[in-house]
Amino acid sequence: MVDTKSRLQEIYSGAKITVDGKTYVGESEMNRLMMESRNFSTLLNAWIGWHNTIGPASKDLFQEMIKIENEGAKAAG
Repeated sequence: MVDTKSRLQEIYSGAKITVDGKTYVGESEMNRLMMESRNFSTLLNAWIGWHNTIGPASKDLFQEMIKIENEGAKAAG
């Protein structure tokens, strides 16, 4: 599971999206944009860009992590 979490962290920290001509790298820059902007179009484009960048890259890893966590929960009772 550590490897899975590490790969997810790499995806989140290395993701790049461009919104309104500016490139944002990683989750921390996306969080800052989402906190500071009040422009609906900017926020919508940021969310769509983030979703389209992160979603496909992390889907299988999330499924793997959930499977591992469920197995651990079952083993713990």
